[in-house]
Amino acid sequence: AAWHLMALIGVSRTIEFAKQCGIKANMPPYPSIALGSADIPLMQMLQAYTMFPNKGYNTEPVYVTRIEDKNGNLLHEFPVAQSKQVIGEADAYTMVKIMQGVIQIGTGRRINSYKIPVQKAGKTGTTNGNTDGWFIGYTPDLLAGTWVGCGDPFIPVYSSSAGGSEMGGPKWGLFMSKVYADNKIAFNRQKEFDAPAELKNDPIYADANMNQWLNEGDSLNTDSGNGDGSEYGNEEPEDNFTPVVVDTPKNKKPEDKPVPKAQMKAVDDKKNQPKPKTKSDNDY
Repeated sequence: AAWHLMALIGVSRTIEFAKQCGIKANMPPYPSIALGSADIPLMQMLQAYTMFPNKGYNTEPVYVTRIEDKNGNLLHEFPVAQSKQVIGEADAYTMVKIMQGVIQIGTGRRINSYKIPVQKAGKTGTTNGNTDGWFIGYTPDLLAGTWVGCGDPFIPVYSSSAGGSEMGGPKWGLFMSKVYADNKIAFNRQKEFDAPAELKNDPIYADANMNQWLNEGDSLNTDSGNGDGSEYGNEEPEDNFTPVVVDTPKNKKPEDKPVPKAQMKAVDDKKNQPKPKTKSDNDY
């Protein structure tokens, strides 16, 4: 899915949007960035994630808000965080609901054992060979991320195949459970994510209530992958997959080329063909 989306919008547009979301790291102009091949610092990833719980607004981090002396007298106060809207509120909420599914039934579901008393959402991540394990998650009020890895990418740090779900997720869960248990820390402690008015009555299927909406049984399918996409590595691409066309002239950076109209029309024709509706073990 990530590769197909990259083919539709192009590598250059993807990189430009990442920059709008606070990603300053160098991103190679190749389709593999859709699968996480770029080296991006954790703090930049956290800034990019602010748009999801923040109703589409990306917020720059502020590390120190004020400085006081030992008597509480204000010595210096820093400007408030700068925010700008990068996606629509409805799109942001849809992403929140999808990432809630990661914790409810997906690779981050072991976080539920930490009994964090509010809604939560996030995403695991694993570099090939378990050289890195990630979890970035948020509640209606707080955003945090964990990274486990080594400066040398050739040194794996964990022998299990569970990746980010074991390496990063438990640390995030323990941290958030401690924060919510400490009543001395002042923040709103909102229980649920706010739904936009236009989506209050619309179901979003990547959620634990999917069977209630679909009325297709009582059991939930669970995602048992490790978050790095490796379990899909041997699958053949779909018939309607259109790779992004990249031209790499000598001594020049790659440039996106639009997919030929005739090729796009062939893809659309395949999409419009009726297909038998079957139910698989992965249906939500």
